Amino acid sequence: MDITGPLREVIASLESAGNYEDAIKLLAMIPGTESHRLQLLEKLRVYAAADPASSRVRSYIGGDDFVTLAKDDVTIRFHIRNRSLVLEDVYRCVRRAQSKGNEWFGVAPLPVELEIYNTREELKNRAPDSVASGWAAGVFDGRIRAALDRETQPEPQYLYVLIMHEYVHMAVRALCGHDAIPAWLDEGLAVYLSQELTSRHLDLLAAAHRQNAYLPLDALMGSFAALEPGLANLAYAQSAMMIRFLLEKRGWPWMREMIPGYTREREPWLKRQGANHQTLEWDFRRWRQNHFRENPPGESGPE
Repeated sequence: MDITGPLREVIASLESAGNYEDAIKLLAMIPGTESHRLQLLEKLRVYAAADPASSRVRSYIGGDDFVTLAKDDVTIRFHIRNRSLVLEDVYRCVRRAQSKGNEWFGVAPLPVELEIYNTREELKNRAPDSVASGWAAGVFDGRIRAALDRETQPEPQYLYVLIMHEYVHMAVRALCGHDAIPAWLDEGLAVYLSQELTSRHLDLLAAAHRQNAYLPLDALMGSFAALEPGLANLAYAQSAMMIRFLLEKRGWPWMREMIPGYTREREPWLKRQGANHQTLEWDFRRWRQNHFRENPPGESGPE
């Protein structure tokens, strides 16, 4: 498909309307595949970045360049002048997250509202009640919010980790309703299912193993933001490793039952499974002892 003609129409709309809203709406009506529309949007981004007046036009939510692109059940809001963002990569990451979420949790693909900001400071300003720490790069508070540095080209894998991590929170919330989800379960699933543990995380786990200093599950029920940074990093790593242990020992069918059951009832649910927090901790330590290597080369999450 030759996109030159449609692009001229978009630019003509810009020149006559004096803003980018009509141009974005026009893109959605141009015939062709989603890939063609994304190509047009990328060219529109270049035009916006080169237009001195574009910094003064209004967009959907105010006097900045924050715009909306919607396709089926995926809505993406982003800064149109952030040229480091490749929307096709973003869209594919969301689609893969929906597919994997269905595979793991047995939930139908969930509608996604994704907002992408240029800095972590902007993320915190947009969601002050949800972002408890300045180092957070993503949050789910009914919509997925992610921070990507506009000065650097984000790697697709980094995009995937951010989006998948927050989508797992969405899927867990769909299973649990409004019940308060224990942090070690919620964060452990999100970390384990979205990425490999970093060497720093593995070093923290190795030190905790050598010193018999794993954190008790009772201390991992509430938000990790309340922990000092060193303990918070250990909490994330240990929770992810606990999920790996439970999946290896019990499997996904059991995990799908545990997520809402344990969230709703806590230890009474575990008791009916012949376990409690203490026995889980003991079994986890024994499992780690059997798998422990002084300098592990890397312990991967699921494919």
